[in-house]
Amino acid sequence: MPLEYKPKENLFYYSNPWVILALVFCWIFLALLFNHPLYVVSLFLIINITVLASGNFRGWLYQLKFALPFVILIMLINSLFNNSGATNLLAVNLLGFCSLTINLEGLVYGLVAGIKLMAIITGFSFYTLVIDSDQVLNLTRRLGYQISLIINMSMRLFPLVWQDYSRIREIQRYRSLPYENSTGLAKLKSQVPSLTILLVNSLNRSLQTAESLYSRGYGSGPSTVYSTYKWQLTDYVLLGNIFLMAAVALWSQFQPWSFYFYYPNLASIDMASVLTALFLSIILSLPLLLNWSFKLWQRLK
Repeated sequence: MPLEYKPKENLFYYSNPWVILALVFCWIFLALLFNHPLYVVSLFLIINITVLASGNFRGWLYQLKFALPFVILIMLINSLFNNSGATNLLAVNLLGFCSLTINLEGLVYGLVAGIKLMAIITGFSFYTLVIDSDQVLNLTRRLGYQISLIINMSMRLFPLVWQDYSRIREIQRYRSLPYENSTGLAKLKSQVPSLTILLVNSLNRSLQTAESLYSRGYGSGPSTVYSTYKWQLTDYVLLGNIFLMAAVALWSQFQPWSFYFYYPNLASIDMASVLTALFLSIILSLPLLLNWSFKLWQRLK
């Protein structure tokens, strides 16, 4: 499973999990806040470069493979069902009953919306790759042991199920079962044995988890913490950078050059918005600079 926690020698894995969580939430907030295409593209590029700098190329490629179809789907749906744009690219008459018009403005708006979605998905992927499940349990324990347990088990559910499914399919390939070559309904039927094994394995894991929680007396008293997360200088710098990101982003939204209109015609991009996007990119790049200096310091030690 590419989207799983594996510790690596870089700043993001040595940072306080509260700081990483705040960074991810800041990214998501900015992705929802921005509407200008330059701001959205800048944020998307910085998030992806940060994921790559954390040493998770396989995880980045994995989530990108699943996110790209959603972008294409958003572009198609928006361009087909939103005819507010003035620049028509293609008009199709469907048997004389209705016509579908694809306009440039709808495609651009759908593309920007898809990039925003990809930025959010990449942010959550970074959270999954960098923060361990034990750290999540420690972060949420103040909400109550029931809520923290539900959050932790929910986040581990999909990776565990995917690992089991990949292992089952690998065993089936070694046994030379004709599952890969089947098509259509036969391929759907071939998935039934895999899903049956997956269901039985999930039920067995649920029973084992319940027995383990009961034997350890989970929830019968206050939880014991065996590790504490110390705050370092880089954590305070990153946290200050996060607040600066949010402040500059909020300030930029009240400036006239940050308003961008897609309909009925695409608005022009002025130099003020370009400079603002460049300034935002520099602020967003500070975690990358700190990570580079951390790696350099580790080599010089």
